[in-house]
Amino acid sequence: MNERTCPACGETVSADRGAATCPRCGERLARAAPSLALPTFEAVPYHAAPGASVVGVVLMLAAGLAAALVMGALASTIGQFVYFIFVFPLAIGLGVGLPMMGAGKVAKMHSPIAAGLLGLWCGVVAMVTMHVVDYLWLRTKLPAGVDLSFVEFLHLRAEAGVVLAGNLNLGYYGSILYWLIEVAVVAGIVFACCLGQACQPFCPRCELWKKETTYGPYRGSPQAAKELVEAGRVARLALGQEDEGPMLELVVAVCPGCREEGTIDVKLQKVAVTKEGRTATELCHVTYPGEALGVLRSGNAVEE
Repeated sequence: MNERTCPACGETVSADRGAATCPRCGERLARAAPSLALPTFEAVPYHAAPGASVVGVVLMLAAGLAAALVMGALASTIGQFVYFIFVFPLAIGLGVGLPMMGAGKVAKMHSPIAAGLLGLWCGVVAMVTMHVVDYLWLRTKLPAGVDLSFVEFLHLRAEAGVVLAGNLNLGYYGSILYWLIEVAVVAGIVFACCLGQACQPFCPRCELWKKETTYGPYRGSPQAAKELVEAGRVARLALGQEDEGPMLELVVAVCPGCREEGTIDVKLQKVAVTKEGRTATELCHVTYPGEALGVLRSGNAVEE
């Protein structure tokens, strides 16, 4: 029910009475805006679409292993002259992870578990390859008749110790621990790349990645906006806007095939713009029925 307040005496007048003037002081009242009910949609927490194909696994694994072999051999070759601690593991991780992300997108790999496991495996392969190529480089310098196994090579390297900046020698067990940390860092980077791609919105019905569109900006309380979006009351988001406050926006993922007939994924994020650039912090991520797309596109919200 809409109500109007008399600007002269403060009397509250119901719009249902249809009065044009205040019954208490006779002041003329402004016409009340018509009341339109805003829809509330069923909202469920966002989850990546389950499922994986054999083709997707094979293509992603092939890309990952190829990148792992190349990056491992390249790092070993450059490392014969110079090796930058922490820089090389980061470069190897990205050098393997980014091609696997591309392969996962092409192969429509949308299983986070499968993609993550493939990423871990290829990250480990890259670091093992680096050490194996180091071993092969050393064998080319050995005197004729001298044989050395790969395990003996690792043992000798650990005894010599990894030397950090400032001539800090990590010793036998410290060197082994350092190698394990390098493996974990590389595998973690590749895992994050693969998992991030697989968790993107995907439509199993059309076998297509969803396309994202940004709506906004809005200004207001991030907590209030989060509660509205999670409750399916996204049509009311514009009502809570303020002149000042954090900037908010909605990132909506829609399948280009089924569009309103499928589901849409709505992500609310807080945006901060500084001298260093633009950063977005996710506040919530939910899935709506496709009919909510029309409300988001209209951008209109009126009070009940």
